Amino acid sequence: MKVSASALALTLSIIAYTEIEQCSAFTFAPSQLSFVNQNVSPRAQIAMEAKKKKNKKKAPSTAVGQDTVVVETSEEASEEPVVSVEDVEAKAAEEAKAAEEAKIAAEKKAAEEAKAAEEAKIAAEKKAAEEAKAAEEAKAVEEAKIAAEKKAAEEAKAAEEAKIAAEKKAAEEAKAAEEAKIAAEKKAAEEAKAAEEAKIAAEKKAAEEAKAAEEAKIAAEKKAAEEAKAAEEAKIAAEKKAAEEAKAAEEARIAAEKKAAEEAKAAEEARIEAEKKAAEEARLQAIKDAEEARLQAIKDAEEARLAAIEAKKQAIIDARKQPKSPEEEAKVAAKYAAIEDWGERSFAILTDLGVVEISPDPDSPDYDSTDDDEFC
Repeated sequence: MKVSASALALTLSIIAYTEIEQCSAFTFAPSQLSFVNQNVSPRAQIAMEAKKKKNKKKAPSTAVGQDTVVVETSEEASEEPVVSVEDVEAKAAEEAKAAEEAKIAAEKKAAEEAKAAEEAKIAAEKKAAEEAKAAEEAKAVEEAKIAAEKKAAEEAKAAEEAKIAAEKKAAEEAKAAEEAKIAAEKKAAEEAKAAEEAKIAAEKKAAEEAKAAEEAKIAAEKKAAEEAKAAEEAKIAAEKKAAEEAKAAEEARIAAEKKAAEEAKAAEEARIEAEKKAAEEARLQAIKDAEEARLQAIKDAEEARLAAIEAKKQAIIDARKQPKSPEEEAKVAAKYAAIEDWGERSFAILTDLGVVEISPDPDSPDYDSTDDDEFC
C-alpha cells in the first residue's frame, strides 16, 4: 500500500512532537501508515501546539526510504510513552464512526419528526378545508334562507299594497255612485216640484174657466129672467118687485159666496204651497243629513279599518323583528306556551307573523256588509 506525501508528513509530525525525550530509531513500514481521514483530530492538534510551545529542544531529523521511515531523536528526549499511529488511527476511526452514527441517528430522527410534522400539517389542512367547506355550505344555506324571507316579505307587501289600492278604489267608486244617486234624487225632486206647479197652474186655469162659464150662465139666466120679467111685467107687478129684490139678494149672496170661495181658494193654495215648500225643504234637509251621516259613518269605518290594518301590519313587523330582548322572548314564549293544542299554537304563530289572514265573520256584530253587493 502506498501513502501520500502529505499523510506521511502529518504522521511524522505527530510522532516528532510527542513528549519523547530519548528514543532510538523507529522503523515503520509504509503499509502501517493508512488513515481513515487525512485530517488531524482537534485533540491531536491541541497537543501539537502545546508541544511546540514547550519543546525548545532540537527538532528530530527524519529520513524516508522506499520501504521504511526512520525517525531520529535527541538523547535528551523524554521517556514518556509513545502514541502509536495505529492507536491514533483506531481512535480517529471510532470517533468518525460515532460521529457518523450520531449523524445517521440525528438524520433519522429529523426525518421522522419532519414526517410527523408533514402528517400533522396535512391533517390540519384537511380539517381546515372540511371546516371551510362546512362554513361555506352553511353560509350558502343562510343566504338562500334570507333571500327567500326577503322575497316573501316583498311579495306580501306588494299584495297588501294592491289590496289597499283596490279597497281605496272601491271606496271612491262607492262615493261617486252615492253622489250620482243624490244628484238623481235632487233632479227628481225638482221635476216633481215643476210638475206640482204645473198642476196648480192647470187647476187655477180650470177654476177661471169655470168662473167664466158660471158668469156666462148667470148672464144667460139674467137675460132669460129679464125676458120673463118683460113678459110678466104686465101680469105680476108685485112679483116683479119681489123678483127684483130676490134677484138682488141672490146676486149679493152669489157675489159674497164667490168672494168667499175665491178667498178660501187663495188661502188653501197658499197653505198647500207653504206645506209643500216646508215638506220639500224638510225632505231635502233629511236627505242631506242622512247622506252626511252615512258618508261620515263610511269615513269613520274606513279610518278604523285602515287603522286596524296599520296596527296589524305593525304587530306583524314587531313579531318578525329580530333579535328580541330577553323580556320580549319570555313574554312571547309564555303566550304560545299557554296554548296546549299544537295546531292552535301553530295557527296563532302563523297569524301573528302575517302568514295567515283570518276572513271576516259575516255573523259578527262588527261585520261591515257595505260592499257585499258589489261585484268583485
